Amino acid sequence: MTATQNKSLTELANGADVNTWDVPTNANWATVDTALGGVTSLNVTGQGGTISLNLAQYTPPIILVSGTLTANINYQLPLNVGGFWFINNATTGAFAVEFSYPGGGQAVFIPQGNVSGIYMQLVVGDGVNLRNQFASYLLPNNNPWTGLNTFSNGVDVTTIANDHGVRIRSPASGNAILQFTNNAGAQLATLQCTAAGIMNISGALNLGAGLVVPGNAGTPEVAVTFSPTAMSVNCELSNVFTTTLAGNVTTAPSILNAGNGQTINWILTQDATGSRAMTWPSNFKWPGGTKGVLSTAPNSVDVLVATSILSKGSWYATLVKGFA
Repeated sequence: MTATQNKSLTELANGADVNTWDVPTNANWATVDTALGGVTSLNVTGQGGTISLNLAQYTPPIILVSGTLTANINYQLPLNVGGFWFINNATTGAFAVEFSYPGGGQAVFIPQGNVSGIYMQLVVGDGVNLRNQFASYLLPNNNPWTGLNTFSNGVDVTTIANDHGVRIRSPASGNAILQFTNNAGAQLATLQCTAAGIMNISGALNLGAGLVVPGNAGTPEVAVTFSPTAMSVNCELSNVFTTTLAGNVTTAPSILNAGNGQTINWILTQDATGSRAMTWPSNFKWPGGTKGVLSTAPNSVDVLVATSILSKGSWYATLVKGFA
């Protein structure tokens, strides 16, 4: 008597099981039924490390993992056994649940998530490697727009709720991150929301044909540390910068990472001594060709307004002086 590789169905030999053919046949039907709609429940409480799944555990397509994690757990399927599984990680505790095959093939981490809906991760295995295919939601009361579904810390998206759209929530500490990749898994762009509510975008934000923001614009003012010879303005951080001048600037500041058409406002304040002079970058172009000269009075405030035109390699600058 032989058995199939993946679900261990009995293969009936010609002429075998005379008068008892129903025994292996009915057992096969029971296994097929389990393989189509059965559920395996795994409890992580008190467990950790690598745990090998037996035939009865990996035959069902739905695997529910629950309990309190006190260590990372790696559930292993037998090598060369293929299939697909919908896996829900309803555990608590700041540890990871992983599924893999022996031998170092590709493994998958199953994010935590089971609040009012059940987050199911579809995992497909070819007998050597496991891969996440997509996330699906099984929500109560046949309502596709309710339920809060939580992912574990340490993965791309921490918490997602489906409430007439998509809501992304950060973990208890850290940022909420939405990442886009290509088919090869290479990162294309990332949208990050900090705990302070600041949205950071890597990659270009294109709002129709009229506005392209390549990640350089920002609203918070950024303090530029004074240096007479090595001052630097990073245009990726903001459009508004502030500096109190504590001496003459003898080496032109570096203006870095500017976007095409980006305009910066640099608020320059004299210290209590005053008369601090500025050396401007050589690619600054001024109205009439006359460089701006800072106000000299102690504590006086001037604002440099400059727009970058990358095609010309220039900043078009004006100095608005003597704010009081």
